Amino acid sequence: QRQMCIRDRLNIMSLGGLTLGIGMLVDNAIVVLESIHRKRTEGLDRVTAAVAGTTEVGGAVAASTLTTVAVFLPIIFVEGIAGALFGDMAVTVTLSLLASLVVAVTLIPMLSALGGGGDTRVRKTETAAVESMGLVSRLYDAMLRTALRRRWLTIAAAAAVFALSVTAIRGLQTALIPDISQGEFYFEATMPEGTSVLATDRVLRQMARPIEDDPEVEVAYATAGSRLVSGGLSLSTTAEHYGQLNVVLADRNDEAAELRVANRLRGGFAGIPELETTFGKPTYFSLKTPVEVILFSDDLEALAAWGPVLVDELAAIEGLVDVRSSLEEGNPELQIIFDRDRLASLGLDMRVVAETLRDRVLGAVPTRFREDDRQIDIRVRNTEQQRRTADDVRNLMIPGPDGRQLRLLTVAEVRDDRGPAEIHRVQQQRAAVISANLEGRGLGAAVRDIEALLDRSPPPPGVIAELGGQVNEMQTSFASLRFALALAVFLVYLVMAATFESLIHPFVVLFTIPLALVGVVLGVFVTGIDISVIALIGVVMLVGIVVNNAIVLIDTVNQLRRTGMDKAEAVIRGGHLRLRPILMTTLTTVLGLLPMALSLGEGAELRAPLAITVSFGLLFSTVLTLVVIPAVYLVVPSRVRVDEPLSDSEGKP
Repeated sequence: QRQMCIRDRLNIMSLGGLTLGIGMLVDNAIVVLESIHRKRTEGLDRVTAAVAGTTEVGGAVAASTLTTVAVFLPIIFVEGIAGALFGDMAVTVTLSLLASLVVAVTLIPMLSALGGGGDTRVRKTETAAVESMGLVSRLYDAMLRTALRRRWLTIAAAAAVFALSVTAIRGLQTALIPDISQGEFYFEATMPEGTSVLATDRVLRQMARPIEDDPEVEVAYATAGSRLVSGGLSLSTTAEHYGQLNVVLADRNDEAAELRVANRLRGGFAGIPELETTFGKPTYFSLKTPVEVILFSDDLEALAAWGPVLVDELAAIEGLVDVRSSLEEGNPELQIIFDRDRLASLGLDMRVVAETLRDRVLGAVPTRFREDDRQIDIRVRNTEQQRRTADDVRNLMIPGPDGRQLRLLTVAEVRDDRGPAEIHRVQQQRAAVISANLEGRGLGAAVRDIEALLDRSPPPPGVIAELGGQVNEMQTSFASLRFALALAVFLVYLVMAATFESLIHPFVVLFTIPLALVGVVLGVFVTGIDISVIALIGVVMLVGIVVNNAIVLIDTVNQLRRTGMDKAEAVIRGGHLRLRPILMTTLTTVLGLLPMALSLGEGAELRAPLAITVSFGLLFSTVLTLVVIPAVYLVVPSRVRVDEPLSDSEGKP
């Protein structure tokens, strides 16, 4: 059975990080090249344009790269499955971004300064460069000027959209990780109690008959007498009447074939009497069952009494399937309860009597028969006629005092009973575990219903109920990601504060983060994915990615204001100057994420939520950044240092 180890998964996510970085790596080069090109259109020669263009945007490029790196660093310290999955991705993207920064400020200007093509001036004025954007530039100019005239209305509208998206989050489905199709599935088989393991094996062979010589099936194998952990359950059960049929498809990526083969098998199950089956898929990770309710109590009778009641109530909750309890009744058995007082009065040792009884029923192995390289046990025990029924066991002879033989019933009670299928201990306490799988519903919504059920129907005295399974892992991962998000925002603010030499301008840039959240909610709603640790990692990444455009925009506006330009005019002109590089960097990143978002290749279910959240968040935040951030910049009071012109002795200004 194909199960990928954690290192394989990390390699997949590292490649996903490289895919994510492809679009981001060229962002720095795009900004630098666009700035150099604009200097060339102003009439500067190649070398001067390369130096001036790189110098103009070098600080903004460095700041935008460092903000992204500052976001990826906290991911390295995220706990739970999110940290295990994305630790390598964070390292991959961080190193790639730092390398791209070095290339953008060194190699790109050097290549731009190389000769070839002479000093032909493409355009003379900055206005002509803006007009090259054509219709997009004119539409943006009209939209920007309208937004700035009604700046408070623009900000209020953005706030309203953000509030609406926050409200919509409550209606989204949550899960630990997305469901992953590996081209494998299994059917758990349950026969009536008392069925021998040989009979169960015959049933499993009959179950697999419909797919014999099926070209769509690579291999099918069965296990009689147990349910395997590879089926994805946290509870593995062993009994002669249990079995499991596992099927591996020839084409692991063909979900339609998986459905056809599964339905073909179900059709054959109808002809097998007294067979109960449960369908399932192996998990990509070694995770617990999605839903587990753990009941702690030292009173087994209380657990046995309330457990089935809770199982029935949980089975009625929407989305919960395969509800089962670890307190399932075991096989019928004979329990022998010794009369200690009677044994003591006869001078018998209970341990000796118990060992004698075991040898009479199960047998003893005094020696082995050697045949070639095999050793075969020689078992000595009572004949089948002497131990076939309960009365036969009661009448078994055991050695009594003075060498006399006694019947077992004279010193013990033999009664019919059922032993527990399993005895579980959780946190060093005796416990019963009620587990369930999910179907067609998110984990978060199911957990809320379970908590409401436990509030309405609390456990009896002496029994404590706790939620376990993937719920704990999800809570740990989500809490760790919330901390990583807060830390990322703080680090991004520090980097921007050092870049802008201001405590106010970074707050303006941070307005892009809630704007990105609007796009994330829209993307999740449109694509129908769950809010999982994969999607939340994308949200954390967005904190460092979406601020890049605002950093470049605000830095340009500040440079224009330092020349003495009016604040409002600097905002409009800065928006036009950075419109083209902002759109280009956004499109390159989104196009780089497109293969991941389309769920192409193996392990795509793990990468697609990240690509979707980043793509939608970046696209939506870019549109709003070009309009809302200028409006916020005008509203927030701020000052910039105005550069003093050079004196005549120092040269012309």
